[in-house]
Amino acid sequence: MHSDVDISRNYGHGTVPVPGRESHTADLAEFDTYIRVMASVDRAETDLELWDGLKQRGDDDDEQQGRRENSGDKQPAQDEQSGDVHIGMAIDMQRMTLTLNEDTNNNKAEEEEVVPLNDDVNTEDEIGEVKQHLRHHQHDKKQQARYPFNAKFWNYIRDILSNAKPVGFDELPSPNDTSIKGPTDANNFLSKVIAISLLNPIQPAMLAKEGGFDEEVVLAELFYGTLVGLVAMKFAPECVQCGSAVMDTDMLGNVPSKALCEGCNEPNIIDSMDRIKVIFALNSDVLYVLAENYACTPSALSMSHTSVFAAVPGNSTGSGYSYSVGTGEESQISPALAPGKYRMHCPVAKTDNYLIVKRKAKDDDETFQFPLKVSDLVHLPQHGNQKVLEVPHGRVRFDLYPDTRSLFVLWVQKDKPKRTLFHLPEEERAPFTTAAQAIHHPLFNALFQERQVVSVQQNVFLTISNVVLVFTDIVDSTKLYAALGDGEAFRLVRKHFQVLFGAFSRNSGRVVKT
Repeated sequence: MHSDVDISRNYGHGTVPVPGRESHTADLAEFDTYIRVMASVDRAETDLELWDGLKQRGDDDDEQQGRRENSGDKQPAQDEQSGDVHIGMAIDMQRMTLTLNEDTNNNKAEEEEVVPLNDDVNTEDEIGEVKQHLRHHQHDKKQQARYPFNAKFWNYIRDILSNAKPVGFDELPSPNDTSIKGPTDANNFLSKVIAISLLNPIQPAMLAKEGGFDEEVVLAELFYGTLVGLVAMKFAPECVQCGSAVMDTDMLGNVPSKALCEGCNEPNIIDSMDRIKVIFALNSDVLYVLAENYACTPSALSMSHTSVFAAVPGNSTGSGYSYSVGTGEESQISPALAPGKYRMHCPVAKTDNYLIVKRKAKDDDETFQFPLKVSDLVHLPQHGNQKVLEVPHGRVRFDLYPDTRSLFVLWVQKDKPKRTLFHLPEEERAPFTTAAQAIHHPLFNALFQERQVVSVQQNVFLTISNVVLVFTDIVDSTKLYAALGDGEAFRLVRKHFQVLFGAFSRNSGRVVKT
């Protein structure tokens, strides 16, 4: 029944499976490659220079800018045709790796590129020459950039990624085969998922809190990470019931006015940017998860009604993993289920069904083998196909075939009201960075001007709870231009912009227009 498994069916927030690579594992070498690119991006090359007043740009700067435009060079955020980030030292950066050193006084970090990646960098003179070149380059950038490359932050991320190692959930060649798993396997995999939870997905507010970073700095690093393709930025309205992402989109303008939560099926009215989370998902080449685990964190009350809980990672072949209950074997993950009705739910794979145990298991009962494809368990409320599954007694081996690219949790709960099992109280919800915070960050407008902030859908209006609008005017500007001439008058206007816009950006404001 499983030979026609279709891995392309995706009912979660999955990424493309990597053959031979276990779910929820990291590639640190790939991460280091992205960090080398991140460290080399000239962060002063944005239009923030004009507004922040970080340096006075005279005639020489204007002339240099003109030469750059005439030569066809583009700034990183403006190269839409190739998608490449222009790096002045690409060759050197490919041959060097970073040693990330912490500055104990603050979150600004120094970086030294001294360890050769390849054997062709093998002399002290060559290393010293490149090192001197890089230091000069980085020093120049730090004088100009408001958010210089923060090595301490990325070192913190790397430390978390180092926990994402294989724990024995290998895929099998045939989609018909299963691997027997027990409580040790389940605990090892769950421990790994918990260890990397700050990155799965990345919630800037939580990352800042746990790592001791300023949230504005964390956002800046993630914005630049988005720019080079290390992470993807998404906007996700918070569900009023379960606290999970109602849905997610990479464009704020695509957020609908109302939607059913994909995790708990609760109707949501989406009308405020203060209730929309900004989250970031690592490139699957760096952290391979098969699903970004956007779904809700269970409440303490909900977990108290749990009878069976075990994770099943997806894989590229669709081969299965088996968990047993009530068998008396060492591999069983729980005692036999008592007769009755249970809720069989997975908030990640979006499944929600009922399980009926008809009677109590007897000593001479053979274990009931119950094959289940995850795609068959997916609950699609618009189709009205919530299923009722039945087993003859409580001694069961669940053969689970993850064919949806999604982490699946075999979560069997006592049949309680939806409010009990699905509701996450406000006091148990983690803080999150809002869409309002993101779009008012000084870098957002500079790096992501192409992202639609105004909704593209009719009758959709997103509010912000508190807004201060500032309008300024230069009195008698016409007389000013007439008296001083266009060039000198415009120079004064630019200084006016530098003072005002620098103050706005330093206080999380956003320039609407001039």
